[in-house]
Amino acid sequence: MSVDDPYGGVASLLDEAFTMVRAAIRGELDGDFRTEFLTYWHHAKRGNGTVLSLLDPGPPSRRVRIWEGASQTVVAESDEQLRAWLRNAAPTVSASKTKSHAGAFVWLDQVPTPAEYPSSASDVYALAKCCGCTDLLDEFVREAPPRTFVLFGALTEDGPALAATVVKRPAVVRGRDPLAAGFRPSTVRSGARRPRPPVRWRAVRPQFGRAR
Repeated sequence: MSVDDPYGGVASLLDEAFTMVRAAIRGELDGDFRTEFLTYWHHAKRGNGTVLSLLDPGPPSRRVRIWEGASQTVVAESDEQLRAWLRNAAPTVSASKTKSHAGAFVWLDQVPTPAEYPSSASDVYALAKCCGCTDLLDEFVREAPPRTFVLFGALTEDGPALAATVVKRPAVVRGRDPLAAGFRPSTVRSGARRPRPPVRWRAVRPQFGRAR
């Protein structure tokens, strides 16, 4: 590529870009996507806010506790662990504002690629189904919380990686089951009116060390 031939330089760059796109479509870059999972997830995320994890980053999949503060969300193994951490990290937060709710931690057998990142509740369910964790999400379907935090964990070449999604409860539609609509895998064609709750993505930052 020469400075004397700017048009040729642009054409060369476009050719390289098309080559990479075609390689991605063929799945030839999946290894790179999995190695840099958190980087690509961060670029694709929707929604704001910081998520801190106190979890032991590994299997099995399980229920966890979620605390939502004004500027950050904290995920813990138990209410006891969460309260201990808050006493140290946020001592000015009153007891009435430390209430937590349940969330799901799903450990994946394989790091997902960008094409597998969820964009709807049914996508979240499908990703959990790949590792046999739908029973855990079914519990939240029956409980029908206003929104459900689902954290995904997987082992990358650089160690465990965690990423969070937030699924809102679907609106009630007459004649349909409002509880199952959120997490049931969709078989409806594009353009149908069945509610498919959007998913907000967030990167998760681990908090190392034990809360006292």
